[in-house]
Parts: sequence; C-alpha cells; structure tokens
Amino acid sequence: MNEARNVKTEIIRDSTDISILYTYQVEGKVYQDNYKMFVEYFEQCGIDTIVVKYNKYFPMVSFIDGVPLKIRKQKTGIFISTFFLLFLILLWKLSNKDKWIKTYEEVGNRPWLYPDDKTIKNPFRRYVNRLFKK
Repeated sequence: MNEARNVKTEIIRDSTDISILYTYQVEGKVYQDNYKMFVEYFEQCGIDTIVVKYNKYFPMVSFIDGVPLKIRKQKTGIFISTFFLLFLILLWKLSNKDKWIKTYEEVGNRPWLYPDDKTIKNPFRRYVNRLFKK
C-alpha cells in the first residue's frame, strides 16, 4: 500500500454521522471515494490528519489509515457473497434437474408460437392468452 500524495479531503459532519470525501491522483488519473461513519467511532479512532493509502496495483482501492471499519465491511461482503454462492451450489446439487429441464422445454416452446389475439384489449391478458393457449 502506498500513501497518496495529492489528497483533497472534505469532511461533512451531521448530528450523528461524519462523511469523509476524498480525491487523490495516481499516475495522472484522479480517483475519488467516500467513507461514512458515526461521530463516536470517528472520535474513538483519534484521527488528527487524514492519510489515504491505496493499492499500488489497483489504485482505485483505497482506505483511510487508522480507520479499520472499511476493511471490515469488505470482509462482511465477501462472507455474504460466499454464503450465497454455497447456497446456490447446494440448490444445484440437490435439485431435480430433469424435472426443471422438462418444464422449461415445455414452457419455452409456447410464447412465440401462437399469434396475438387482437380481440383482447388488455395487453397483459393478451400475453397470458398467448402463453397458455390450448
């Protein structure tokens, strides 16, 4: 992680939140990010000056030195994504694939084979009639 040199920061303080908006420049490209936290948490961190650090291979990834909560948010996002992926894999392994393939083959042949019935005025009912014609 490298320290950003040309950092422009703006701190917006509400009654309960602090928003830190910052922009920095790396190799001619300007990157910007923001960070929102509670006032109490900001005071606990004891930040005197805002030091922005960025990844030298991916400069758009940055954080404020001394504030570990943003990294915690990223870890939480990775955990939730992994849980969702495992859930989808479990569904894929336990599902009855032959039943669903047969169902979607049957439904997939319907919508564009039948022409619209122009006597039905409601477009939704016309579409349903087109799907489920006997």
